[in-house]
Amino acid sequence: MSLLPFKTKNIKIGLALGEGAARGLAHIGVLNVLVKAQVPIKVITGTSMGALIGGLFAAGIHPEKMEHLVTKERLKVLSKVFVPTFPRGGFFDGNRITELLESIVGAINIEDLKIPYAAIATNFANGEEVILRKGPLTHAIRASSSIPGIFNPVNADNHILCDGALTNPVPVDVCRKLGADKVIAVNVNPRLDLSGKKPAIRTVTENIKKDKADNESWDQMLLSLVKHIDKSGEITDKVTKWIKPLAKEHPKISIGIIDAITQAFSIMYAQSVNYTNKSCVPDVLLQPDTKNFYLMDFDKAEELIEIGQNCALAQIKNIIKMS
Repeated sequence: MSLLPFKTKNIKIGLALGEGAARGLAHIGVLNVLVKAQVPIKVITGTSMGALIGGLFAAGIHPEKMEHLVTKERLKVLSKVFVPTFPRGGFFDGNRITELLESIVGAINIEDLKIPYAAIATNFANGEEVILRKGPLTHAIRASSSIPGIFNPVNADNHILCDGALTNPVPVDVCRKLGADKVIAVNVNPRLDLSGKKPAIRTVTENIKKDKADNESWDQMLLSLVKHIDKSGEITDKVTKWIKPLAKEHPKISIGIIDAITQAFSIMYAQSVNYTNKSCVPDVLLQPDTKNFYLMDFDKAEELIEIGQNCALAQIKNIIKMS
């Protein structure tokens, strides 16, 4: 791939990477193109998978290394993260994400990154957006990626933090708050409207029906993921038995899985009009075509990365015009 280098005129370019679980692997393809085009990314914000990919990039991890991790070492990575431990607020103990990330980037704080960075999480108690700008990078990514019902929420300063997708799926406005003059946004969620022209409002019931139609029901998502990493079938059998909501309480966090999922949909509905705000509309919007992929399609990393790359290449002229 041969690209003309980006010619900057002292314009601070920000990159806002959205949520999307496995669909977010398309971010790696986008980053591949931006790096080769020498686009000077001066600010990075991310939500959920976007926080993870963006955080790795801000920490100096090259997109090619990320691609290697999610393709060549995919089973090794997934087997470390998605081992059922049946915690109280989700099926998996998300602390394994922290351990995996620390093995890649080490113990680095957000304020020490070369590129200004913010991860978006959600205060589970009141549904407010939480912008994480300091402290351990791996902890911020862990909080931003804690999908309710799947990963246990995070305790931080007496707050319960979970997936930032509930309040700010693609944090364009936060990019601007961090000083970006122009923002490139990557939205891998085919249902999210970032045009700013109309609110993407649906009732909670409609959200649930749409999610089941577009992706998979929660239990099927879980089982399909476990089957990807479980060759013996033993873990799958255990998960099947435990698929009903767990009612036990965590010593510090009293949230059951049904509570987690129900509250998540409530917060999503309350926040559904956020993207009518002009500050949330990006200067360049990249929307990789991920509609045919499920949230847990981690085994299709190669395809998703290629889709992200092709999307960025198709828009590279518009990106260069920002200079």
